[in-house]
This record gives sequence, C-alpha cells and structure tokens, in this order.
Amino acid sequence: ITRPSLLVFLSYPSMMNNLSIRQFKRVHSALPGILVTAEGELPGSISDVSLGGCQLVIDSRGRAAARQLEGGQRAVLRFCLDADGCSTSTPCILRNVEIGQFQVYAGLAFDNPEEAFKERLNAYLEMVRAAS
Repeated sequence: ITRPSLLVFLSYPSMMNNLSIRQFKRVHSALPGILVTAEGELPGSISDVSLGGCQLVIDSRGRAAARQLEGGQRAVLRFCLDADGCSTSTPCILRNVEIGQFQVYAGLAFDNPEEAFKERLNAYLEMVRAAS
C-alpha cells in the first residue's frame, strides 16, 4: 500500500483506527537542502528526515519550477549532515507535492541510496534522537 484509500462516510463513526504506514521514524530538522531536477536547482529546508526519505519545503516565490514539481519525478537531493560543511547527495523520487501560497512541500523518498549515505544519515538521526 503506497497511499491510503479514499473513504466516504454516510455517518461518522464514534471511533476509527489509526494505522501508520511509515517504515521509518522521522525526526524534525532544519537542514538546508537543494533539490536538483531537470528544470534546475531548487533550494529549500528539510523539515523532517528519516532513513527512507524527507520533506523539503521550498520557497516558491519567483521559482516557477517549484510549482511544476509532480509526484513520480526523479531528482537528486543535496544537503549537509556534518558541521564541517561536507555536501551529501542522493537520488530521490518525489512521492507527493503540496503547493501552498508561498511554499511547496515536497515529500521525497530516497531512491536506492548508497551504503555510505545510509550510514552517515543513520549517525545523524541517532545524534538528533539522543539530543532530544
């Protein structure tokens, strides 16, 4: 299952089960990131991240390419996990895109990331979890 089914309620149930379909626990972040697509580079901020993907928030003012993002597109995400400014990049697939008035929220799934990337990301996630 990749997305929830559509539901129609003729009457509201008194209780409904909630099932999380996420495979990985996400942590909140504020990492700067750049989404590289065929149309160019879109700078943004990674608002949450997990071993499986992240959400990138892009300021869409003056960036027509940000408003043209669509689910299913392939891209590369570049960002920095280390304090020394070392850039990390990984291929990703846009899973969902929500377009707001001034921002675009892009849900990204990491697409077959390299083992070194997964190790660095896991170390970052563990550091953030330990600090909170």
